Amino acid sequence: MSTSQWRSEKIVNPTRHTMPLGAVPCRHFDLFLSVVLLLLNFSDARVLGGELPRTNLAVYQSLARDLAVKMGEKIQPGDSLAIDLVVRPAEQAWIVEGALTDGLRSTGKKVVAQDGDISAECSVSTMTVMYEEGRKVSLFGERVVDRVVDLRIRALIADRRSGQIYSSAEFGGAARDTIPVSAIPRLEDVSVPVTRGEVPTEGFFSWFAEPFIVIGAVAVSVLLLFHVRS
Repeated sequence: MSTSQWRSEKIVNPTRHTMPLGAVPCRHFDLFLSVVLLLLNFSDARVLGGELPRTNLAVYQSLARDLAVKMGEKIQPGDSLAIDLVVRPAEQAWIVEGALTDGLRSTGKKVVAQDGDISAECSVSTMTVMYEEGRKVSLFGERVVDRVVDLRIRALIADRRSGQIYSSAEFGGAARDTIPVSAIPRLEDVSVPVTRGEVPTEGFFSWFAEPFIVIGAVAVSVLLLFHVRS
């Protein structure tokens, strides 16, 4: 190859792979977007999407129905005698009495108002709503909490004719889910204290650290953009 040909090749070859100033290769741009989304979107898959969760009252009643099924199973199979159900104290009885009745009936038991062959005296010992682990769905997303609804009922179930005790124990259950903080006023009943719980306050991370994470994420994104351009 002559000297003039070599010089021409040396000048022309670099221009074969040049790009317009500021252009970013497609594969680099995809990587850039992926990193930005990863930095800014720490999603929590447990949050219910769109649907309003059940009210705290409804959760109590669902738990009561399940506990009544367990109570009904304590009575010997095939026993079709009538059960009279008494629930105390009155402040909580109206919340769970209907659900307890439904649960007992679902096991094939007949529930009456009084003078039954079998007595079921139920006393609500625990009825609480707690909100735990306040956090955000994503860096710019809605704040959520874990809701824990706890119900415990002590039951004395006895045969009035023979005096046989079917059960003298506490039946308990809890339900846990994740709910948006903004939905809590619609899930509680202001006139029913046991449906209300204390919402965790925002901690250090929420009001102080998050802005720095946002700034850092933007800074990293800018650096990546300039890096893939070079």
